[in-house]
Amino acid sequence: AIVPTVGRAKHTQAMAKEQTSDPLVEVDAEPLEDDADEDVELKEVKDKKKASDNLVRVSRRRPFIFYARRVKKMLQTHDHVVLQGLGKAIVPTVEISQHLIHEMDCKITKIQTQTTNDRMKKKKIIIEVKEK
Repeated sequence: AIVPTVGRAKHTQAMAKEQTSDPLVEVDAEPLEDDADEDVELKEVKDKKKASDNLVRVSRRRPFIFYARRVKKMLQTHDHVVLQGLGKAIVPTVEISQHLIHEMDCKITKIQTQTTNDRMKKKKIIIEVKEK
């Protein structure tokens, strides 16, 4: 008797393990086309993670010098670092970028402002910093 498979390939493989104890049962465990889409989505998530390796999200909770040192350390492994401040953290973000310019010999390559898409419409600043 052939047991029809329902659901994704992972699900059918788990069912196959459970049903293999009966020698009369055959299981069709061919992967579905949806699994290929999942692999592409997983790869895109990994690419986004790599892109955010040089992102520093500034908040008001940590001291100013923490972010300055963190950016300086990140510039040793990346060609540029992106500072991002949201709402009340915009001023500290700008101050950190100014400190990096005057004290740590960096330059600003890009400044961008945005608003968030949620109902609060918070302001956001994005500053890209690079060593001279």
